[in-house]
Amino acid sequence: MIFVKKKEGIAKLSSYLSENDTSFLILHADLKQSSRNKVITEFDCEKSTILISTDLSARGIDFKDISHVINFDLPYTGDTYVHRIGRTARAGKKGNAISLVEAHDQRLIEKFSRYTDELIKERFVEGLRPSHKKPKITKKKKKKKK
Repeated sequence: MIFVKKKEGIAKLSSYLSENDTSFLILHADLKQSSRNKVITEFDCEKSTILISTDLSARGIDFKDISHVINFDLPYTGDTYVHRIGRTARAGKKGNAISLVEAHDQRLIEKFSRYTDELIKERFVEGLRPSHKKPKITKKKKKKKK
């Protein structure tokens, strides 16, 4: 399952996958309910092993046996991050959550780490290691009340 922030992200990613002859399904809020139900059923019946979705499917839809969740774009909030990665490893099963992080999203990863109270392990894709240093994140100091 691959999550994107906006429908534009679905268009970009689906174009790439289509060019590479990869089968996938899409799910977003502009689909009619009957179309959404069809996509959910097809994904659960494994007619396709890839589902690209906006945060519409981060909550309330119980998919079975999702082994991997990929955050193609990071969500805006820690709550949505937890719901996205919670699509995998359901009912005691194991699963993997992978987030693709650009430099400008580094602050979000730090924020999600604090929100979940867990260290989010950093790994790099071969050949895509950044050539610049990670931005230093400083906490804002609280102003003292007088």
